[in-house]
Amino acid sequence: MPLTALPVEVRLYILGYLDDLRSLEAAIFSSKAFRVVYEHHGNSVLKSMLRNTLGSDLLPLAILHWELSQTRWWEQDPALAHNWLNIRFDAIRDPGFIWTATVEQKRDMLEFFDHVRFLADDYMNFALDRFNSRYEGREMPASRSEKDRVVRCLYLQDILIQAIASRQWDPTKTMHDVQLPWKRFVSSFELWEIEQLAYMNEWVFSIIPYPPMLDMRRPRLIELSTVQGKDLLTHHGLALLREVRIPINYAHRHQIQVVWEWYTDLKAYSNDICTFLGRVGRTADVQAAEPRFKDDDAGPRKLWAWARADPKFDIDKLRRGFGHRRYGCLVLDEKRLARSRLMEVSRFDEE
Repeated sequence: MPLTALPVEVRLYILGYLDDLRSLEAAIFSSKAFRVVYEHHGNSVLKSMLRNTLGSDLLPLAILHWELSQTRWWEQDPALAHNWLNIRFDAIRDPGFIWTATVEQKRDMLEFFDHVRFLADDYMNFALDRFNSRYEGREMPASRSEKDRVVRCLYLQDILIQAIASRQWDPTKTMHDVQLPWKRFVSSFELWEIEQLAYMNEWVFSIIPYPPMLDMRRPRLIELSTVQGKDLLTHHGLALLREVRIPINYAHRHQIQVVWEWYTDLKAYSNDICTFLGRVGRTADVQAAEPRFKDDDAGPRKLWAWARADPKFDIDKLRRGFGHRRYGCLVLDEKRLARSRLMEVSRFDEE
């Protein structure tokens, strides 16, 4: 059934732009890899993808693809650039689905991202307009690269939520021998990194409200690959490799119990961090310990400086928010994972 055969309200819900449905459908069928998925699973996959475009891998990959295509690196060695992007695809591959496609098919999938660039543009405009109205006309980033950094900062929130909730989760452990994954996660960071990530996340949250916590009645556990905390702070802010594992032989009730014990550990350790931040003192004292960046990597440094220019940047606000329930758990829709690895992590809702 083509998209145009769907009811108007469904089409509006899927994309929000009736005028773009025909071009979107054409884009889908111009990509062999996606067309195979669409033909087998129909509109359920498409709807699932588009509903979560703003919070899934699709947005950052589209932005990353656009950004790389504008660089001299891409022009000089496009094969190397494609290979770099394919590494990210391989990180979330799923046997029997598009992530196990050939290199040619993956490159074809990248062409599909070109067709959804307008979604990234729309989200950037929404986020920047939101910032502009919230802070009454403060100076806005003028260049496209600066806007990309803003979006990466917004995407950083998604990375933080995932990492905080699920780093090094071991599905083979019972709730009686669950270690403290939150402590292990934080122990891989230096203190200045904890401060930087926490402040950035709080700053992002002040601009784009985080969506309501996902329903515990749909339990989901997401595991991240074991990378050092410093790898979160890459030039693009998008290089955290992610895996998804479905716990086997775990009843949903047991899953929820484990997750809540996990959350208790998280909250207890976050109190220790808040105590440390309290000893550090006010914002002026924190500014004396500027985060360390690579000298050859100006992107994060500029983004951090731009975030720190926020007049509402306040350590007390951070202390009140850190450990809030929004850092709770992610949930795993096993039926959805069975048909797609495009993870439904979060969705930003316009007010």
